[in-house]
Amino acid sequence: MPVSDGIETTGLLQADSSIENVLSCIMVTAYGKENAMEAVTGVEPDFFLTKPVTPKALLHISGIGNSKAHRQP
Repeated sequence: MPVSDGIETTGLLQADSSIENVLSCIMVTAYGKENAMEAVTGVEPDFFLTKPVTPKALLHISGIGNSKAHRQP
C-alpha cells in the first residue's frame, strides 16, 4: 500500500466505532506469530495466519469450513 501499511490501516479501521462490528481483521504474515505480534502495537487482529495461507485455513476462519453444508461426506 503506497501511503500506509496494513497495521496502520487496521488501527484506523478499528478506531472507527461506526464499523466496529462490521469488519474482522485477518493478519497474514511470513513471520511467526510472536515476531509479528511484537510489530503490532495497539492493533488486535481477530485472526492470524502465517504464509503460505491454505484455502482450508481461510475457510476455517470464515466459518465455512465448520459448516455441515460445506463438509465433504
